[in-house]
Amino acid sequence: MTQPNAEALIQAISNAGNQSAQLAALRQFKNCIIGHDDEKELFIRHGIIPLLLNIISQDSPSEIKQQALLILGSFAYGNQAVVTEMLQYPLVSTILDTIKEANLSESQQIITFSLRILATIFQAVGGGDGSGDTQMGAQCLEQHPEIVGIIDRLLSSPSTSLPAVQQCCKLIPLLGPKRKSPALNTLSQPLIVRVSMFLRSYQQSGKPVAALEPALAALAHAVSPEHARVLLSTSVANSSASGTLKVPVSTEKFLQGLTQLTRDEVPETRLAAVELLATLQFNATSPAQKEQILLPLLPALVPIMDFLPECPRVCLVLAEICRDDVRSATMAVEVGLVKKIASLFKRVGIDNWQKSEIISAGLLALAGIGQHKDSFRQEIIDNGVLDLVIRVISVTPEPDQEGTAPGQSSLSAIRKIKIASCHLLRSLSRSVTLLRTSLASEEVVNGLMGMLTSEGNSNLARDTEPEINEMRAAVMAALCNLILEFSPLQKTLLDRGLLDLIVQGAHSSYPPLRLNSMWALKHAIFNAPRELKDIALEKLTRPYLLELCNDPELEIQEQTMAFLRNLVCRNHEVVELLFREIGRDELFGLIEEKLSSPIARDQNPEVLVSTVYILVHIAAGPEAHRDVIAQRESLMKKLLPLMFHENSDLRVAIVWLVINLTWIEEEHGSASHTESCRDRAERIVSLGFEQALKARSQGDTLDFRERTKIALFQIDGLLRASIGSR
Repeated sequence: MTQPNAEALIQAISNAGNQSAQLAALRQFKNCIIGHDDEKELFIRHGIIPLLLNIISQDSPSEIKQQALLILGSFAYGNQAVVTEMLQYPLVSTILDTIKEANLSESQQIITFSLRILATIFQAVGGGDGSGDTQMGAQCLEQHPEIVGIIDRLLSSPSTSLPAVQQCCKLIPLLGPKRKSPALNTLSQPLIVRVSMFLRSYQQSGKPVAALEPALAALAHAVSPEHARVLLSTSVANSSASGTLKVPVSTEKFLQGLTQLTRDEVPETRLAAVELLATLQFNATSPAQKEQILLPLLPALVPIMDFLPECPRVCLVLAEICRDDVRSATMAVEVGLVKKIASLFKRVGIDNWQKSEIISAGLLALAGIGQHKDSFRQEIIDNGVLDLVIRVISVTPEPDQEGTAPGQSSLSAIRKIKIASCHLLRSLSRSVTLLRTSLASEEVVNGLMGMLTSEGNSNLARDTEPEINEMRAAVMAALCNLILEFSPLQKTLLDRGLLDLIVQGAHSSYPPLRLNSMWALKHAIFNAPRELKDIALEKLTRPYLLELCNDPELEIQEQTMAFLRNLVCRNHEVVELLFREIGRDELFGLIEEKLSSPIARDQNPEVLVSTVYILVHIAAGPEAHRDVIAQRESLMKKLLPLMFHENSDLRVAIVWLVINLTWIEEEHGSASHTESCRDRAERIVSLGFEQALKARSQGDTLDFRERTKIALFQIDGLLRASIGSR
């Protein structure tokens, strides 16, 4: 279209005084730009976007608004340049205002067209496959939190048309990462009701409604753990709010309906059902229910990989299913999925940044499979994946032929694949054999160290952009096992300055980087020489160590207490150092605080396990250290109830403490030493530990029973000797 014709058409569209001419111009305009991105760019330069936004924001007739929205929707389907230009205007806020002001009973098409524009824009910016970068949608959610209320109102109203419901459901997964967007959890209930309605219709007619597949995907994305548990543990649940949909949801029928959908003839519907079941199994009410949910998933997923070979969602749900279920991982290996994913990498090119979504998803799927057995990890190695991963982590973004630095989208794609590669490396490093053979290479060290320092601020403690933080957290996770004492790479990594980088990461404001850094630091000092432990403690600093012990994130508390556990292991001199640096009373006060924490007890008992093992290691030292523990009655009284905690590792740890407190060293079998042991045994008995040990001695794990026999034998021997001496 020539420039004069374009100007004339825009003039006609802007003439609100003649509505019939305006409507005709809008229709003509809509037809002339479909499929012509060059025409779209021309009209954007002539100011068409603000003109269209003005039409839909004013009190224009419904048909004119609809045509303006259809045109905006066509622009949203344009190329990256077109979409970028559109976003220079207040598009999102104007569209949201249009939806809010629309009358549900009279403006269904306006609502549907508006929602479709948002979904198309977010999907285009995110990568185009519905499973990619949700950054723009997340920004929308942050800047316009009312969008959740808008979607909730539409999903909950019986008046909302199915096309509008369908667009709502397509929009939800684009508003933030799965399970990392708590604001979306409020949509769980209306989505459950909608899905149950669609399932009932499907079971009656045998044909799914068009909105079923996006509704399943939306619920899988947004369902909260609380709603999932209620859904899986009730015979009937109702939406009780006045004026909303009221449909009973039976757990049994709901799961039966989803299982039936895993055999549907449409691959996308099968995939969405598998995604939802894979999400729900994390909140199963019993092992039997979890097994029931997981059973049909792998058989359903395998043929989907043939129908949708480059769909990232397939590999992402495979990763979820296999990560925590060895049976599913075994089946995945047996049916050749490792080979199939490796072939995918070779077909599309593992460093093909335009395919970053499917490549990163495939790497995560292999990481999930590799969590379990050495034979699975060897299968991954045998299919040549490690060589590809090493190539990826060693890539440095380079300027193009014209000397232009890579754009943000290319950098994001590279980082996404690198992050997934790190997750796979961590999974592979669970094998001691691979740690000492295939992974023990200079290329692995160079790649991982380069990722830590090559982008953003070289000091890991300082804030940088979220993507770089995420990448560094993934690198630190991959390094956790590579820095263990039996790893051939430990010395090389420490010589390259990794300890300083770990400590910097522990000071990061980004919780995953703090967590993985403390995990790596814990492993770095495991069975390490006294000098390395001293250096680690000095670099971390005493005040910050105490701060980490009370970090808002329970998992970071767990790793910090585990760091202290490894610090004092087999080294009573370090215990004395802690007594001096932290203070004896402050250290035991911290331990008592952890033992009495209801949050740690109920949500993360591993914090308590590491805390008790600190006492176990202190009690493995000199008599004075044992006496400090045994004589601290408030501490011992906090330990006693934990003998009945459901966590078996915690119970075993307490028994080990009793053993160490009553252990008579053969080389120190003096009368005074025996007397000290006897005094501690009497104190332990008086506090009720002997009775608790006897009460749990028959009905517990084998490890607990064996340790309990030793503890009771020692106590009995000391007490009988005490009676004999009298």
